[in-house]
Amino acid sequence: MDVEALSDFLAVADEGGVTAASRRLGRPKQTVSRRVLALEADLGVRLLDRGARAVRLTPEGRLLHERAGRILGDLDELRRTLAERSEVVEGPLRLSAPILMGQTILGRIAAEMLARHPGLRLEIVMADRQVDLVEEGFDAAIRVGHDVSPGVIARKLTEADVVLVAAPDVVAAHPPVRAPADLAALPCVILGETGARKVWKLTRDGQTASVEVEGRLTASSLKLCLDAALAGAGVASVPAFIARPHLDVGALIRVLPEWRSGRMPIRLVHPSRRLASPRLRAVTAALSEAFAAVGFEA
Repeated sequence: MDVEALSDFLAVADEGGVTAASRRLGRPKQTVSRRVLALEADLGVRLLDRGARAVRLTPEGRLLHERAGRILGDLDELRRTLAERSEVVEGPLRLSAPILMGQTILGRIAAEMLARHPGLRLEIVMADRQVDLVEEGFDAAIRVGHDVSPGVIARKLTEADVVLVAAPDVVAAHPPVRAPADLAALPCVILGETGARKVWKLTRDGQTASVEVEGRLTASSLKLCLDAALAGAGVASVPAFIARPHLDVGALIRVLPEWRSGRMPIRLVHPSRRLASPRLRAVTAALSEAFAAVGFEA
């Protein structure tokens, strides 16, 4: 049943005619008349006896008039309730995040979000692979890197400096690294796929340098690259924020500290065909705010 047609019928019945109803509704008479006729056709009954100067309700029209007011009142109340709930942050949200991010900063951020929104329930699943948001039932995912899958809406939360790090023993065992070209003499831990040509692009004060690096270890996981660098497998190119705790205690040292190995975008993605729920909007805002305070620079 067309709700607008039902509303127009009530106005015609209350005002005693189409002309008065159209003035009350602010709609053309033709529109009001057409909708009421369509409502009668839809229900298969005549609702109005139309006279030259006024209309009268048929028995079926009186029955509909009696009940339609309650129906429209209930709908209005439901709309108000839904509008109020559209700003309420409560219920579950399932989030995928890279393992190292989960192990370094997300615990504190999640605690802050839960304290701010008592009705929110978070499930954070740590995985370095790109999960299928729809098939695996995720509301959103934090993605690190330049690739954005089709079929998602992506919002950039921040960018992280990428730095070169290695265990002190590795650096001490090889010739000094004073320029990007010197990296060719060191073993490197490569993030990517085996067999792919790997070029690290470095920047410093507007200068750029490209170095083709080699290593016996190639991995698709930042965590594995970091762990391997800590264990002495070679130089790794990793986001500064995940290397910082190990740099602070001397387990890793910067290689070519005046150079930066690029910037890595960090995004929150969610399925494009879903409307952003209050929960998702709140989590997006909280992540943006928290990431701004973390400090992703080298």
